[in-house]
Amino acid sequence: MSRLRWIVVLPIVAGLALAEEPVTTLRSAVNGVSLQLAPSPVARGGILAVFGEGLADGHTVPDEMPLPLSIGDPAVEVLVNGVAAPLFFVSPTQVNAQVPWEIEAGPAEVVLRRDGVASASMPVIVTDVSLNLIRHEGSSAPIAESVPRPAAAPSASSVTLDLGQPGTSLSASGEILDPAEEVTPGATIALFAAGVGATEPAMATGSPGAEGESYSLLAPQRAYLGGMPVVDPIVEVSTELVGIFKLTFTVPENAWPTEGFRWNSGGQGASAVLGPVGPPHARYMSLPEGIESVSRIDMTDLNPHFVAVSGQINDEEGCYPSAHLLDFRREATTVISDCILPSYPNAPNPQQAYRPFEAAVNSPALAALVVPPDEDIGDGITNRLLLIDGATGSTETVILDRWVDRLQPDTQGRPNLRLEHPGGTGARDVVDIRGDPVGETSAVVPLPSPLEVDGLSRSVAQTGVNLQGGYRVRILGPESPEEIASSKVILFDRSASVVGEAALPDGWAPIAPPRRINPQGVPVGGQSVAPAASGFPGDTSVYVVIRRTDGSQDGVLAVRIELPGDPEADPPGSPALTVDAIPFPDGTFAASCTLQVRWQRIPLTRTLVIAAADTAHTENASPVNGQICTSDRLVLFQADSTAMEVIGLPDDAARLDVATKGAVGGYLYFGDGARQVPLRVPRRLHVFDGGDKSFSEIELPEGVGITINNLVQQMPANGRLVALATGGPLRTNNRTGAQRPQVAGNRGLLVIDLPQGSVTHLPLPDGYQRIIPGTGQMVNAQKRGFGVLPLVGRAVAAVRLPNAGPGAPGGSRIMTWDLETGEATEIAMPEGGFAVVRPVVQGQGGGGQGQGLGAWDFSPKTASFAFGVYDEGGNIMSIGVVGP
Repeated sequence: MSRLRWIVVLPIVAGLALAEEPVTTLRSAVNGVSLQLAPSPVARGGILAVFGEGLADGHTVPDEMPLPLSIGDPAVEVLVNGVAAPLFFVSPTQVNAQVPWEIEAGPAEVVLRRDGVASASMPVIVTDVSLNLIRHEGSSAPIAESVPRPAAAPSASSVTLDLGQPGTSLSASGEILDPAEEVTPGATIALFAAGVGATEPAMATGSPGAEGESYSLLAPQRAYLGGMPVVDPIVEVSTELVGIFKLTFTVPENAWPTEGFRWNSGGQGASAVLGPVGPPHARYMSLPEGIESVSRIDMTDLNPHFVAVSGQINDEEGCYPSAHLLDFRREATTVISDCILPSYPNAPNPQQAYRPFEAAVNSPALAALVVPPDEDIGDGITNRLLLIDGATGSTETVILDRWVDRLQPDTQGRPNLRLEHPGGTGARDVVDIRGDPVGETSAVVPLPSPLEVDGLSRSVAQTGVNLQGGYRVRILGPESPEEIASSKVILFDRSASVVGEAALPDGWAPIAPPRRINPQGVPVGGQSVAPAASGFPGDTSVYVVIRRTDGSQDGVLAVRIELPGDPEADPPGSPALTVDAIPFPDGTFAASCTLQVRWQRIPLTRTLVIAAADTAHTENASPVNGQICTSDRLVLFQADSTAMEVIGLPDDAARLDVATKGAVGGYLYFGDGARQVPLRVPRRLHVFDGGDKSFSEIELPEGVGITINNLVQQMPANGRLVALATGGPLRTNNRTGAQRPQVAGNRGLLVIDLPQGSVTHLPLPDGYQRIIPGTGQMVNAQKRGFGVLPLVGRAVAAVRLPNAGPGAPGGSRIMTWDLETGEATEIAMPEGGFAVVRPVVQGQGGGGQGQGLGAWDFSPKTASFAFGVYDEGGNIMSIGVVGP
């Protein structure tokens, strides 16, 4: 019998406090369903889990409703922002509680008390909605119930949901399906979730839904199976279990045996897979005749089996050629005859921003700005919006009331579209995926480009900071680098008007860039290495790393901003700026020898962290030239209190590589600055735990190194990252004679678990050359050629085969790895298929040798990806999609 349990036994750690004292850490309070790393989002009315040692004398489950606020003798209780939470159960290592409905959304503190003795405070993020599907333990499969209940008695495969609370099952009306049972079109099933949101009437804290009461959810509810809306969905409050909701629906007729499922509550959702999950395989569709090239594949957000393909934009006509829609479920192809425009035609950087389609989030819809083939683009660009329903395969062109010059998905997970008015006002219309008006937004007016205030026109901080209400902060200086001390902090409002200025304190300036000198002797690189960051939620401060003008000390510029509405604002209704220089401790300087200096954020403790060293760097150290920018300490800046702390490496000989770094779920990682030869890439990682402020090391497998940070993908929910693995002897540049490390990915992938301190090497099988990371444009478009699909526990990458001989490339394939077993599986190609993810060489206007996006798209949300297939002559021949 399969059972889902939320009781996790933690190992006993030596040296902890006495058993009668509740021992917890900053990471002990998490979402009780997702178990996402702290600070974990948990909905009001949702399920909270607290892990630790000595939390209770034994495992006790109440036998009453409503749930009690304390259990046992000595009594155990959980407080959320000081409010007692109903308890599902207590045990020595885990206690589950309901977040009281009365708690307001926002950062919260959890404390467990045993016999009046309080644990350490633990942070959580209380939300209005944090939907989590109830799944079989260790599986992507949701607990699914067949309804109505068959006349025969339930089989041995039926299960109950063990929540450690009164009540024996989610429902008495159905039979739990085996997690590997195939999806059956027309079947009626029910799924279960927590954290779906508030109801009308409001539910009572600690109690299930009342028998006979009719509840409605305040947040809109949507559910999709394989990107198709489920039929006749009904969401109910459980009348048996606290905090549980039930969704009953009918499986759509076009469903396949295995499908991804998505339940959305408002703008927040959760995914699972219904049906047997086996080794992935591709479905292919041939392209119609006349398509010479495909430079892009665009998937919908939820339907992996409906894609749009298009060629590289024709600069003369301003249209994307060869635009087609491929519906794999119906084996149908639709030609788009209208001129498809870039969704942001006036983008300052077309190379990064140009794309033909936008996917409405949490829906199966695509949209594009279009112009009929016999019309010219108007001054306002267009008043036509092409809407594509990936669920039905239908298209519709909507005539808009106003001209627009930009199309974007809506924010905060809403399945709508935003249409910006021309003229730079920032005003937008919001429409749903049927084109019906939803409302307007008085959007933020873009800042002028180039930007100049009081004669200051050079950005002297790496990033601008955007605040609530459309306010924006920029740090501007004079064009002459020698006058950087004249820089100012400038505050703009949503209309792009200057509403506040502040000079830097005397004797301080943003850190100037140590420019890299190219072989021609010309300085290259950005205009500033001074990192800037905003605070955490609820904080309207801005922080910039600064240096004394005589180079003797570094520090933090704290810019405190009182926005209108603050009762302490002076004068009322006007923003106010105050600035304060907070020095680093003597002898500590920001590691500013690279243009990649960045704040790294630890939400767990609301701390900003920057790598530092014992000397002030004034020269550039570029990995391009084999140089290394290293650090031997971290500066921790507490955003709430502005307290400063320096943490040094425990090993005096160790160094942190500032170019190979990142932050995942409260853990910081750095490559080892030694970069051992012969690889010349880091072979170990230094990991900083932002919770207990300790360092640890992760040794990489023998002969394998990790590449620079832009070839790493992060998984914040579980503290993992996946990186290209590099190894082997150095290679020699035939033109310059310089020696370089091997091409990234020639040793496969590394999956690194930062909380566990472990690493899994996913090597390339024999006969494969390397992973293809994708072009720079693919990376900018978030379409890397490798990644992880956590929903189905697989890594995936495009891989290159060795060349068959001089001038005879060996082609490429798609490879996936099972993360548990490490087993590699090649995706079978169609007959005649030679290469995948082949960079497009169609030039501008159809000629020449341009560089376009690879024909590839990737969707972790639906555990799917799509790719183009080319024959040996380089001609596009088909499109493949891989779904759950």
